Amino acid sequence: MIEDEESPAPGRTAANDNAAAGARIDKAVLILARLLGRQIAREDFARRRLAANDNRAPETDA
Repeated sequence: MIEDEESPAPGRTAANDNAAAGARIDKAVLILARLLGRQIAREDFARRRLAANDNRAPETDA
């Protein structure tokens, strides 16, 4: 019976079953994406804040 040979025994997973590893990778990718998004937002906020403050004195070579 070919079906019995292809399916793993109860309580065991196939050697090529990457579902658990895939879930860990997906979680790690989402965490990384959130961190990168926050960093980009902080940089954008800082850039806009500097652009809004255009009344600064020009830098001089001292």
